Amino acid sequence: CHSGINHDSNEIHKDQRIQMDNKKQKEYAELSKDIATQMKSKLLKGELDNFGELLGKSWEIKKQYSSKITSPYLDKIYKLALDNGAIGGKLLGAGGGGYFLFYVPSFKKLDFIDFLSEKDLIVESFTFDNLGLRWWLTS
Repeated sequence: CHSGINHDSNEIHKDQRIQMDNKKQKEYAELSKDIATQMKSKLLKGELDNFGELLGKSWEIKKQYSSKITSPYLDKIYKLALDNGAIGGKLLGAGGGGYFLFYVPSFKKLDFIDFLSEKDLIVESFTFDNLGLRWWLTS
């Protein structure tokens, strides 16, 4: 879903580059890479609930890269999503706004979409396919 916040990813990336001089930040980057590998494995094995949990772990680590990645409002959306059926999720891209990706078990999906819509968040559907990410607008 779209968070309703547009953001300047350039500023976030600048801050992350500055933060990468910190040894702890390099450890977070390595951990993020390891989690991404685990996530791929879970997807390929069809272990989707485990994928969802790792998605959440990835978000927790991503927030450590820069104070500009999240905000109290974004944290509130995330907590509400977890309280209403999501197993995990993360903000896509640099952070600071834009789209959240949440993993929700299929039997909770419709209620979750209704919940997000009631919060005036824009829900976008997507599917996985063999060609990778494709996105388009229709008028």
